[in-house]
Amino acid sequence: MIDVRFENQIPSLFHILKTGEEGKIIIEVITHLDSKTIRGIALTSTKSLALGSRIIDTGHPIMVPVGKTVLIMEMIHNIVGHHEWASIFCGIGERCREGEELYREMKTTGVLNNTVMVFGYMNEPPGARFQVGHTVLTMAEYFRDDARQDVLLLIDNIFRFIQAGMKISGLMGQLPLSSWISTYDGNRAL
Repeated sequence: MIDVRFENQIPSLFHILKTGEEGKIIIEVITHLDSKTIRGIALTSTKSLALGSRIIDTGHPIMVPVGKTVLIMEMIHNIVGHHEWASIFCGIGERCREGEELYREMKTTGVLNNTVMVFGYMNEPPGARFQVGHTVLTMAEYFRDDARQDVLLLIDNIFRFIQAGMKISGLMGQLPLSSWISTYDGNRAL
């Protein structure tokens, strides 16, 4: 834990502070102790940190670059490419363009031959989007149980799957959870 006193305005919660040689010591603001003092947690070694060190507020929280398509392809390439795994990608609520781009990139990188892709696009009815999640679960269970293969199952976007289930439940006049239980028996999608 590191306490830092600022003479002027204190940084907002979760802002990243930098100090040390070339700003290599990174601190995340976790609380305001008073109007001039924050407490932060060190995210890197604090070896050269000393009393009176100059600390700079970056003005933003932790930022991590994540091109999602690249991450998905790398996971499939590294897992399936080095093992005999079945790979299943499920796109729920994706834009048609996103699905097409992912397909092209997977084909270009050579992982498409080892991958099953199933999409329920955002312009499709909630029933189609909701069933896509159950469909890929059934596929994954087939590869695991019948084909005796390890399975890498990637689902994007689980929030849109839940949204679709809530819409269906609402249309049926049920609470969201009750319609999910009635459409899945714990082993295979119905």
